[in-house]
Amino acid sequence: MADRRRARSTTRPRRPRSSGPTVQVSPDVVRSLVGLVLLVFGALLLIGLMLPARGALTDWIRDVIAPWFGTGRWALPFLLIGAGVYVERASGSRSGWPRVLIGGSITYAASLGLIAILEEAGILADRSGGRIGTFLGETLSSLVTPPGAFIVLTALAVAGVVLALDRPIRSLMERPAAGLRGLGTAISSTTVQLAEPTPSSKRE
Repeated sequence: MADRRRARSTTRPRRPRSSGPTVQVSPDVVRSLVGLVLLVFGALLLIGLMLPARGALTDWIRDVIAPWFGTGRWALPFLLIGAGVYVERASGSRSGWPRVLIGGSITYAASLGLIAILEEAGILADRSGGRIGTFLGETLSSLVTPPGAFIVLTALAVAGVVLALDRPIRSLMERPAAGLRGLGTAISSTTVQLAEPTPSSKRE
């Protein structure tokens, strides 16, 4: 009997010891904090670009941050501020704001690569894709030639937009295609009206 009690006591699972109080943060709080960080960083970057050589922070932004983005650095603070506002206003766990940030980052990086390729070809003078764009442009150009790199980066930029908007390419092209069809119809009807003789010319 004593042996059975000992066996039962040895086979009982031990309860895990609590390592201390755990902090649980809701998804809405995480989203709000991410939006706040994007807003603050975008505002600081904008101040650093607009007011150079006014302090240690602006010097750091000009000398450390700006070279990575080249000419695209001027769009970066506005993109960050816009992303921060979007993330802060997104509601619910199914809002998909991480997907939007990832897609926008892909499109922005691909755009820097396109700028670097066009600058290397002499099409965009005094423009730069920064270190990020130069790395993407040179790496892809060495693999698939500059024209192939341009096609690949264009496809990546479009893929980023598709991912951010969560819509297929066909759906994105419906409105521009409808607008072009409407413009063509308006031009053709105007051309027909101008080609028709006026009543005064018919009398003559």
